[in-house]
Amino acid sequence: MVPRNIVKLSILRSPLSMSLVLPWEVLERVIDHFVILRSFSLTCRQLRPRTLLFMMESCHFHAKDEVFAFCDFLQAKSEFLSLIQSLFVCPIDFLPFPLIRILPNISTLRFIIRRFGEYARPADRPVVDLHPSALSCYRVYGERIRTLSLDHLSFTTYSDFFRLVLAFPNATEIICQDVLVKIPPTNASAIDVVKRKLSKQPRLETIKIYSGVDETVTLLLLECARCTLQTLMLTGQLDDIPPAFTMPSQWKRLHTLTIELELGEGADIIEEVTEFLKNFRPPSLEDVSVHFLVTHRHILNQRLHDERLEETSWIDVCSQLEAALSTFRRQRLSFLVSLKKPARQRLWTRELGQLFPALRDSEKLTVACKSIAAVGHKEQVHAVVVSPDSTWIASGSEDNTIILWDSDGQLCHEWVPHYGGVNSLAFSPDSRFLASGGHDRKVVVWDVNQDARRVATIKGHRDVVCGCAWSPDGTMIASGANDHTVRLWSTKTFQQLYLCDGGHVGWIDFVCFSPDGRWLASKGANDHCCIWDVASGTLHKVFPGHRYWLNAAAFDPGSRRLATTSRDQTVRIWDVETGEPILVLQQHTNWVEEVEFSPDGSLLLSASWDQTANIWDASTGVMKMSPEGHSSLVHAARFSPCGRYIASASSDKTVRLWRTSDGLCVATFSEHQGQVWHVAFSPDGKTLSSGADDGTVFIRRLDQVIPDNF
Repeated sequence: MVPRNIVKLSILRSPLSMSLVLPWEVLERVIDHFVILRSFSLTCRQLRPRTLLFMMESCHFHAKDEVFAFCDFLQAKSEFLSLIQSLFVCPIDFLPFPLIRILPNISTLRFIIRRFGEYARPADRPVVDLHPSALSCYRVYGERIRTLSLDHLSFTTYSDFFRLVLAFPNATEIICQDVLVKIPPTNASAIDVVKRKLSKQPRLETIKIYSGVDETVTLLLLECARCTLQTLMLTGQLDDIPPAFTMPSQWKRLHTLTIELELGEGADIIEEVTEFLKNFRPPSLEDVSVHFLVTHRHILNQRLHDERLEETSWIDVCSQLEAALSTFRRQRLSFLVSLKKPARQRLWTRELGQLFPALRDSEKLTVACKSIAAVGHKEQVHAVVVSPDSTWIASGSEDNTIILWDSDGQLCHEWVPHYGGVNSLAFSPDSRFLASGGHDRKVVVWDVNQDARRVATIKGHRDVVCGCAWSPDGTMIASGANDHTVRLWSTKTFQQLYLCDGGHVGWIDFVCFSPDGRWLASKGANDHCCIWDVASGTLHKVFPGHRYWLNAAAFDPGSRRLATTSRDQTVRIWDVETGEPILVLQQHTNWVEEVEFSPDGSLLLSASWDQTANIWDASTGVMKMSPEGHSSLVHAARFSPCGRYIASASSDKTVRLWRTSDGLCVATFSEHQGQVWHVAFSPDGKTLSSGADDGTVFIRRLDQVIPDNF
């Protein structure tokens, strides 16, 4: 940081090498920190063309003594006089007449009130009330001013404001931001007087109105400049503009229009802009730019229309704005995303590009994010799955997004697939397609090899889709929903093959095909698991032995046994064909969250809220080990493809890697800042992925953890 009270700056070169001590870019950044330059000397002539212009073009003053000191400096360094083009001053504390008088190229004057380095609040800042003699001096010495900028100013009356404006008769551009008038006019005659005075200002070609400007000030400026105005910028609410101002005959020379608005939670702002552009059709208007400040993410949340809601679809609203913009010869649309949480540039660019495809394809759509996000989701991760060929890792979240990662943990694609959260994900056996189930009651199929292109939208469920699965032969997709049904869909036609109904009385949040593809298991908000015959879509068996809600189910590699877990603190193993219970494992002391067979089917792994991930003999039901180390609930546990390791995920914000032979913890991963709910090995055993309720997803290369032993 360069101190702002430096009085003298010397830039030197090395006497031996005759080369610069500092590069130009560094020097220019140093100079950029100065508010006012009182003395400046250069011993390196090569720097002057760049640094002088960079430093001297605009000068900011905060006190009267700075103005006089700078005048003294310019008298001694007269070669700098022609460089200065802009002055930034306070119109109350001092008047910059000495500078305006001696600067030959001064063209911009910005009046602004600040206190202690910050913009003064409207209630605290004093009013601008210039003496007639001061206004006369401005008329005499301000004839070279072409741009007049008025920022964060308050006036007692409208006459006070416009007297200042009229003091610069040659100004062709007026910029206003946060301009307030404290006393409203008591009668129409006062406004008429102002209008007559403004009619004497025929040179205005550009008006830029930013936020916080008094409505009457805006209207009077526009009215006085309708016949001469060529460039107009408007911010705030367009409904403040009276219908009379949209008449084409009133704007004969206007050719450039810029609109800047904050995009709120609903679509009303976009609709307002669309309606304005349809009606505002001056004959010379060719260049139209619309800029939105995005402070809510609802344009992503509501991108897909939900039939239960009667509000207008975002797709329809955005299409109408795009059509209105396309009627002008040149058009631009931009979004600046400024959220409380950091935004995701790639996500917003993709999704807004789909809402405005014509502008995107013609490169007239710009999307920028005010801050860059850490990699990951913004809300709880509901699913983490790895493709069968280990190429892709997909994660779905409550924040309505899917992120597709490669095996190195690099983000490849992210998009909004559903209206509402993403509850379940499933890869096709060939790893080309990804199915997602969401809050909008749909299952959507994506081609991950073609930029996550939408292949099909499967409709039929009457409530939230909680689970989806792809059959081992790739011919079917199964889905379970809160409408108490399981449905089987063809992957050729994406039409429903079977409605599996009658097995559950509550919502269904889990479906899973057996490895041989013959059976489908489903569980819901009850104490039993259902097995369906995939070939016929009929109910094969119901396993009703648990005394409380089921949490998870898993087939063994041979598709002959099914393991289930429950909030009754037990793990049960069943014979799939007969439906008979084989074993009941009862050594957990809290809810059992998840279960999985080892790759060879000899072991069984269970994750429990008692802070353990137990390993059992799948044939005898004997607990072989209960690795200890987690300090809170264990939500998930998985065998590695080789079977020599298990990974567990916990509410203690860690993922642990254990050796199955002796229960030794070989690694603890603490990257997450929230409870970890999901963990997944890649089929090739090279990566370990996890997802947490803070939205983060981490993908680890295991050869960096256990390089010679995996």
